[in-house]
Order: sequence, then C-alpha cells, then structure tokens
Amino acid sequence: MAGGSATTWGYRVALLLLVATLGLGRRLQPDPGLPGLRHSYDCGTKGMQLLVFPRPGQTLRFKVVDEFGNRFDVNNCSICYHWVTSRPQEPAVFSADYRGCHVLEKDGRFHLRVFVEAVLPDGRVDVAQDTTLVCPKPDHSWTPDSQLVPPTMSSVSTPQTLPSLPTSGHTSPGSGHAFPSPLDPGHSSVHPTPALPSPGPGPALATLAQPHWGPLEHWDVNKPDYIGTHPSQEQCQVASGHLPCIVRRTSKEACQQAGCCYGNTREVPCYYGNTATVQCFRDGYFVLVVSQEMALTHRITLANIHLAYAPTSCSPTQHTEAFVVFYFPLTHCGTTMQVAGDQLIYENWLVSGIHIQKGPQGSITRDSTFQLHVRCVFNASDFLPIQASIFPPPSPAPMTQPGPLRLELRIAKDETFSSYYGEDDYPIVRLLREPVHVEVRLLQGTDPNLVLLLHQCWGAPSANPFQQPQWPILSDGCPFKGDSYRTQMVALDGATPFQSHYQRFTVATFALLDSGSQRALRGLVYLFCSTSACHTSGLETCSTACSTGTT
Repeated sequence: MAGGSATTWGYRVALLLLVATLGLGRRLQPDPGLPGLRHSYDCGTKGMQLLVFPRPGQTLRFKVVDEFGNRFDVNNCSICYHWVTSRPQEPAVFSADYRGCHVLEKDGRFHLRVFVEAVLPDGRVDVAQDTTLVCPKPDHSWTPDSQLVPPTMSSVSTPQTLPSLPTSGHTSPGSGHAFPSPLDPGHSSVHPTPALPSPGPGPALATLAQPHWGPLEHWDVNKPDYIGTHPSQEQCQVASGHLPCIVRRTSKEACQQAGCCYGNTREVPCYYGNTATVQCFRDGYFVLVVSQEMALTHRITLANIHLAYAPTSCSPTQHTEAFVVFYFPLTHCGTTMQVAGDQLIYENWLVSGIHIQKGPQGSITRDSTFQLHVRCVFNASDFLPIQASIFPPPSPAPMTQPGPLRLELRIAKDETFSSYYGEDDYPIVRLLREPVHVEVRLLQGTDPNLVLLLHQCWGAPSANPFQQPQWPILSDGCPFKGDSYRTQMVALDGATPFQSHYQRFTVATFALLDSGSQRALRGLVYLFCSTSACHTSGLETCSTACSTGTT
C-alpha cells in the first residue's frame, strides 16, 4: 500500500509540471469568476521573466517601480535590460536582466516590483495590479563560490492571480510618466547591483560590507572591471595609518588601476593616498575616499564631509582619523545618471557642513565651504568602466565692493617709456601726427593677480571729460577703428614689475575741430581714460582681444 501511494504521488507531480510547462506556450483561460490577472514568473541564471495572461479585449501595459514607489513605463531597452513581448491570444512576457534598472539586491536575492495595467480598447484601465519578482525564489537558494555557479534546476511556477488594485475609468497614477531611466538624471535607475567589490586586506576595512555574489557570468580577469583616479607620487607619501585600498588583486598594476598607491610594505602594500579618490566598479559601486590632509588644505573638518543629496542612510562606511570612506551602489545616495552616446555617466557630489560655535552674543565658524564633484563613466554595451574623474572644488570667487583705486595717466618722453614728463612740464607741445606715448598705471598696488583694463580713452578740449567735441582713441580697450592713424598698443618689457598693473599705447597728435565751422580749436587737448581693475581666476583671464585689421 505504501508503494502504491508513492507511485500515485509521482504521477501527480508529473501532471502538475506538465500543466505548468504547457502554460508557457498556450494561453490559459482564467476563471471568469476570479478578479485580477493570471500570471507566473520564472528565475533564470541571468534574469527573470514574468508571464501575464490578459482577458479578451485587454492590452497589457508594464511599469517598473523603484525603491521610492515611482512607476516608470517599460520599453524594450538594451541599456536597462528590459524587454516586452506580446502577441494576440498569447500571454504577454516581460523579461528583465538581474543587472536591469530598478532591480534591487537584498539578502542575496534580486527583487523587482512590476506594475501591470490591463487597458480596454477605449483606453480605460480595466485592472491595475502589481507583483514583486524575487529571484531566486524563497524556496530555492544559490550557493556563491568563485565560479558563480548558476542553479542546477529552475522551478516553473503555476499561474497565480495578482491582487486587484482599485481602478477607475481614468489612467492609474503614474501611467502618464515617461520612462526616464537612463536619460533623466533626476531619477535613480539601479544598474548592476548584484555584487559588491571585495574589500582589500587588513583589519581597517572590517566595517565595510562583505560581498553578496549573485548569478552573473564570471568576468574575465583581464577585463578592467574597476578603475580609479590616479594619485601623484607626492600624494602617496602617507606617513602612517595606511588605509587598505579596495582592490580585487594586490599586484602593483591592479593597485594603480584602482587609483591607489603601491608600496613594498607587507602589511598594507596597496593603500589610499593623501588626496580624494574615486573608484568605479563594474559591479555597480562607487568608492569615495577623502583624506584628512585634503580636508586641512581646504580648511574643513573631515567628520563633516557627506554626500550632498543623499538620505541619512548614506553615511560614511568607515571613518578614521586620517580618512573617510563612502561605499554605495552607483544609483543610490543621490547619484545622477545620463547617457552620452554609447557611454553611461554617473555623478555625485561630496560637500562639507560647517561646525558652528555659539557664544553669548553670536555664532562663528572656522570651516570653509567645500564641494567635490565625482564622476564614473561606463561603456553602455558591456558596462566596463572607462573613466573615473574628480573635479576639485573651485577657488572661491573674489568679493567685490566699491573702494578707492589710485590711477595715474602720464606721458613718456620717448618710445622706451624709460622717463616721463612731470607736472611742471605740462602742457606738452607736439606737431600734428607726432607720436604721443601714453601710460596708465595702478598706484601702490602689490597684488600680482590684479589686471588693469582700459575701456575708453578720448581727447577733449578742456579738463571736463564730458565737454564736446571729443575724439575716441580707444574703444572697448582697442584702438578706434575710425582713425586713419591707428593708435598702437605697446607691450611692456620684462623688467617692469607687476606688468599687469600697466597699460601703454601711442597715439598720433591731432587737433579738435569746431563742430560748426570745422576749424581747428585753439587751446589744449586733454586726454582721458576709463579703467577698471580685474582679479584673475581660473575661469577669467582678464584680457582684451583686439582685431589686427587696419580698416
């Protein structure tokens, strides 16, 4: 009797598997009395697949839901690894790679929440439901090892019924959203989240999360599956407290590829330098490291550094007296992502808060502002990292306010500008067309970053700079083009200190004419110039470009 029972159970198992297998190729008719949509899903070695069985007259529309509950339309997308197949009288199939957008890895399993809408021919949403795909399924497990062995058998589940959500005659919430990932950097689109890079050796990294390997293909060790910014030799001179670098292999080549310093010490041969380091891992992770020396250089407190747009859960993974380490998925913690051609660009920002000291009559801070822009660039086809970049914080912009600016306009005795006329020498008599060598300079200035700029220079018949008639000599810092005897700008020789504080030009002597009679005015010609002082920076050169034409 026991043997007969075992035989009968074996036939039942075979029958159930047969029904489930037939369901993959033939449309199952749901019970008309049951609400919702019939579905099943399967877990493969590289991805998951959802089958949904619509009722007659229904068209299925799929959306994926991110960790914040935002819904995004699903399109066939090789970048997000999403595909939809739908044929009349057959179940609709939604496939997603484990590396796909919005696939989350939790406790060694991959989770993807899918929102399904059944739309009637008139455009009304008949049913709106969601389900969460979990791979491997809770009753199965994958054993991680060095070869990332896939499961030896996969389960084929029988169709289930999705729980119904309230619907109306209008499109459900989120249905009007265009799928922004990966084009819209305002949304986090989880790219490869299946595996974390293995931490480097040494007890200093004991607080870092350990790897959770998923069912991905084993990567060729020759492929550059990580890349980092490269410190200089001086930045690698770390006196003590070496922080082990997160790197797969500890060879010199692998260490430098990861953006770290390599030494001959047995304890920590590969370590982070005295600077800011960004590492981009192919398994979908950022590593950001900032040293105490860099914090001191920028007059900030190392403990106050944080990710600019991240929630509180994105606090540093490790903090020592000499370093702070952030270790997080590429599409978490406020990271933005955009597509540029065949490249995926992930960017984030580190900033520093200020330490405020409160006194009885006010508050002060001794911390500066700080912003560090980091970027990882990946090849879209195979997600190989191709560039890691750090953009240092910009120099603080100079503060401007009105103040005294002492200037002097004087005339040199010859073209060498070696001697000048004094106050008692004026007025100076010149024949028409004879050269007049003019110099304008800043007085009592010792800032080498200040640059004197000439704007307008002109001649007038009196000490009143606004009196007419006038003749332009320089216009917008360049010789006036309407003069047939073009004014010549004069370069300074190398012996002149603070050369940026001087401007020189040579103008041919002229006489002003009466605007009515067109006769030469009797009297003197006064020279005037309007100027400004510019402070050079990395973004502004404070130079005036003039054309070399003669007309």
